[in-house]
Amino acid sequence: MSIFQLVLREIKHRKANFIFSIFAITLALCISIYSISLLNAFDSETTKRLETQQQETEQLLIKHNAKTKKTLTSLENDIRKTMKGLGFNVYLFSNEEPIETIKERGYSIKTLPQDYANKLADSKVVTINHLLPQLAKRVEWTEQKRRIMLIGVAGQVPMSHRQGMKPIMQPLEPGSIFLGYDLHHPLGIKVDDQVTLNGVVYKVAKTYLPKDFRDDGTAWIHLGEMQNLYNMQGQISSIKCLGCNCASADRVGVIRKELDAILPNIQIIEVGSKALVRAEARVKTSKRADTIRQQIIDQSHEKLSAIKTSRADSRQSLEQLNSYLVPLLFLITFITLSYLCILNVRQRREEIGILRALGVASPSIIKLFIIRALAIGLIASLITICLAYFIYLKTTGHAPSSNILFVIALAPPVIAIASTWLPALNATNLQPLNALRHD
Repeated sequence: MSIFQLVLREIKHRKANFIFSIFAITLALCISIYSISLLNAFDSETTKRLETQQQETEQLLIKHNAKTKKTLTSLENDIRKTMKGLGFNVYLFSNEEPIETIKERGYSIKTLPQDYANKLADSKVVTINHLLPQLAKRVEWTEQKRRIMLIGVAGQVPMSHRQGMKPIMQPLEPGSIFLGYDLHHPLGIKVDDQVTLNGVVYKVAKTYLPKDFRDDGTAWIHLGEMQNLYNMQGQISSIKCLGCNCASADRVGVIRKELDAILPNIQIIEVGSKALVRAEARVKTSKRADTIRQQIIDQSHEKLSAIKTSRADSRQSLEQLNSYLVPLLFLITFITLSYLCILNVRQRREEIGILRALGVASPSIIKLFIIRALAIGLIASLITICLAYFIYLKTTGHAPSSNILFVIALAPPVIAIASTWLPALNATNLQPLNALRHD
């Protein structure tokens, strides 16, 4: 009879010991696998929570950025309309006259070439728009015996790269005149009336309501007519513009930096109250948007930090549990299998004695126990692999990795053989006579 036949008959004869050995290994491995799968499921769940939190933050930031962009665009449009209503806020003068003198007089006596306006319009400048060249002069209105500011304007110079802009100031036709409030109201002059200014008759095309003490005492005629009156053909005293809608506190510096490369011999005066309406509103809105954006990011970081801290604490607890539980289970399994093998050796004393009396060598006797242990391990491996799939699918939602399956397949035979080796080796030391005695 072969060794394998002996092993099979022994298994049939002592089924309980064999089945309980398989159960001990399978139970220990399944508990270990369940513990490890819980750790993997915890990692997967907390990773999803972190990803979800990050996605929520990104979505909030996207919505906030879109809302901010829409708000800023609406604000820009409102400010642009408001600033157009306020009028021009940047003046370009010749740098040959001190700026203090220009402010005191209200205009510059040093002139600029009228072509400067066309040069700016064709330069694709971005910091200014709505260019209005003008020639200003304080003159005596002989018919009314008072000094007034007379300004010659034709109309805004169209900018080639900004088509479709509506002009701030209505164009003046030759032979027409615009009158400030202090010039038309006391005299009862209305639109379409005729007025005589220093011997020249003009048709009143527009009368202004009170708006600015400088403009209230000003009359506007066509630029060409004024140049002809004072022999200043092709000359202007300034260019009025609408300044940039930039957030910088030094808007004049931003404008000057761009214009220096185009018109190097000019100086800039900004009407601060008008410019600040636009810049400060935009800066405040932008800062508020940045504050809200930072709050969203900070709140997200706090939540992520709390999740990570909780995750680290919980994971440490699970790892600590596994570090004690898994080795303990394997130790208990090893002791249990060793004890079952010792019982098996005791139950087979007579069989071992007979085999020794018949001259069977010690290695062959050891093989009987090792083959039996290998059978226990292989069966336990197959059962544990099936259970591991079920456990992992239930706890993590996916199958175990190939590394875990390799350990599951290898561990039961190794444990079974290791726990059997010493009792089997001890069985070979039994003397036939002692094994067959019944005293």
